[in-house]
Amino acid sequence: MHYEIWDVATGNCIGRYTSEHAALTRVKELLSQFGDAYVDELELAAEDDLGNFQGARTGSELDAWVEAALAEQPATSTA
Repeated sequence: MHYEIWDVATGNCIGRYTSEHAALTRVKELLSQFGDAYVDELELAAEDDLGNFQGARTGSELDAWVEAALAEQPATSTA
């Protein structure tokens, strides 16, 4: 399973990640960098090893997925 982030306005793949957490963290970073409205320009899709896409999310649905999933992750120390 891997996760792809797409900019739907340009049709460009922003990144491909092997974990949901890494992909959602990158979405959160993009929103911090470009503003919360940028979520409407993004799509995050999961693709299995056979090339089947499962549950692409955009806009408010993607934003809710990011917030819910990252809230469940324990904070990690960088010290």
